Amino acid sequence: MLRPTFSANAAACVSRLSAQTNAAGSRRRFAVSILRALAFVCVVLGLSEATFGQFGADLFDEFQANTDRTVGFDSEDAHPLQRASSGANWRARVGHLAFKTFGRSDSITHVEVMPMIPLDNAVFFSDWRLYFDNNGQLGGNAGVGYRQWVEELDHVVGASFWYDGDNTSTEYFNQLGLSLEVMGDNWDAFSNVYLPVGSSKRDFSVRNTNSTLNTADNSIRFDQVRQVGESMPGVDFEFGFLIPTDFGHEHEIRAYAGGYYFSGDEAEDINGVRVRLQGDVNSNMTAQVEYTDDRTFGTNVIFGGSIVLPGSLSVEQPAARRRERHLGRFSQRNYNVIVARNVRTQADIIAVNPANSMAYTVQQVTTEADLASTRDILLVDAGTTLNLTGGITLASGQFLLGENTGQTIIADGFGVINLPTPSGGTGTPVINAAGFPGNAVTLADNSRVSGFTINDADGNGILGSGISGV
Repeated sequence: MLRPTFSANAAACVSRLSAQTNAAGSRRRFAVSILRALAFVCVVLGLSEATFGQFGADLFDEFQANTDRTVGFDSEDAHPLQRASSGANWRARVGHLAFKTFGRSDSITHVEVMPMIPLDNAVFFSDWRLYFDNNGQLGGNAGVGYRQWVEELDHVVGASFWYDGDNTSTEYFNQLGLSLEVMGDNWDAFSNVYLPVGSSKRDFSVRNTNSTLNTADNSIRFDQVRQVGESMPGVDFEFGFLIPTDFGHEHEIRAYAGGYYFSGDEAEDINGVRVRLQGDVNSNMTAQVEYTDDRTFGTNVIFGGSIVLPGSLSVEQPAARRRERHLGRFSQRNYNVIVARNVRTQADIIAVNPANSMAYTVQQVTTEADLASTRDILLVDAGTTLNLTGGITLASGQFLLGENTGQTIIADGFGVINLPTPSGGTGTPVINAAGFPGNAVTLADNSRVSGFTINDADGNGILGSGISGV
């Protein structure tokens, strides 16, 4: 009993060691992503060593100073969303996000309209977003939500529900979403949940390949390669703060860091980090740069900008009533549905004849005697010359085909496949019909002849009379 016990313990030990190795590898990859993200932030912000040493102290001082600069909602002035000269209670913008990022392989241009119903220290809103990529493929988002200023937190807290439809991957995917947000003068926090609905898997491409003739049972075997897209449920989150400098206050520059996780049935799970820097160019223009890193979509940097459309509520200058402007901020969430692509290969499939739901059978033809076979396909070797002494009469549903001439057949449930070329020869097969009177080939219902040169027939080279399905 000692040897079996030792083997079981050794196997368990190896299993634990493998699991620990995999976990350590995942931790190392995540740590590398975090370090890349931090390096990116430092580069974007242009922090020198001396400035970085004072960063924490400056941040604390500026946060304290912000408390004295903001104006509360107990002001006797009109509601902040009603103070625009136009009297508009909606916002709209057009923008562009350049380059690919996680879940998206192309740039997108977006248009967004956000109607609002102001309340006392709160707002009901809807958010309608339409976008298209560089190839003209469309997507859209529709959301409804509520935001409330919470005095105890000195922040605006909001929630919204979403429907997303996305055709930018060339296949349509849709999902539902929930967005949670906390927005304030000094720091923000956002989180989103994404839940695919309907069919979450779609074929981007299907290719039948590697047709071969199985000589053991005279069947045709082939492989099918499918590129499949899978929309993935997931969650993202980020935390951000206002850059504690005069320039940062003047242009409402905020830095964000966070992560995302998406889980697939067949696709590999996506774990990534995201760092974002955004700010106002002026009261109507914003700009941003974003860094993402994960194993599925790699490391990506995108640049974006947007312009508030004329007639809508513009962004107030940050120096006045910064707290109140959060009620009218555009939602922070993904535009596109996250779709991972993977390749599936189904090998050694038997080609089935849709006419009888049975496997195709093949007779490889090198001599006239082989033409007497009753198998489904009479496949004449490339370069073969058949000197007939009598005509060929096909059975119902039987094919007479020349090898190596681009012949295809329909495999039930899989579509068109190429015929195999078992001989490896070249040249179009030739049928010489000079040795007998009459027709060279006579067709039957649902039969087929293709890929030959027919010479010297006394009658017709190919005759079909009173038949169908040809």
